[in-house]
Amino acid sequence: MSNWHWVPQLRRDRLCRLETAASEESNDRFLRFLVFVCGGRLSNQQVDELKKRRVFYSKNHGRVSATEMHFPNEDISKLGLPMLARNCIISLQGTVDLPGSFSVEQFIESLGIQRYPTLNKIIELAASGEREVQRSALQYLLLNLETLYDAYKPDDFANIAFIPTKSGSLARPNEVTQGVVPDARSR
Repeated sequence: MSNWHWVPQLRRDRLCRLETAASEESNDRFLRFLVFVCGGRLSNQQVDELKKRRVFYSKNHGRVSATEMHFPNEDISKLGLPMLARNCIISLQGTVDLPGSFSVEQFIESLGIQRYPTLNKIIELAASGEREVQRSALQYLLLNLETLYDAYKPDDFANIAFIPTKSGSLARPNEVTQGVVPDARSR
């Protein structure tokens, strides 16, 4: 027998149904359930289980786990990453009648939904084969380098070609010296 320690209303069979019938509407209903019925109180084990399950839905990605989802953001949408619908968060904030210390956004973030893509994800997107995504990812990295990605070290990504060259190819950080990006023909 499993050691399933969910609040009584959040049973394994309901999570399985969410996984198979996930939709943008179910994201809203599920988050409302967690906030109103559970009062936003979940154990670490419950949160860990939720992070693994594909109970959320993204229009372009289908069913995804909470850790793959992102808060709604116009810049992130250009990257093509799974995002919660903006109205999902707005509707929760407008109707929550819980203690003043409760924050809907903090609760959603505690489930693993990300405010911003990780540095590794941004580099992965910058190295992808889709030009528009590459451009958006590199622009996002540069705009947020000092605030979100101040831990960036070129040597950590020495084996990943993600810096655009004049010829249209991508170069690795260690191939870029003193502001001069090598031409693909010279490699």
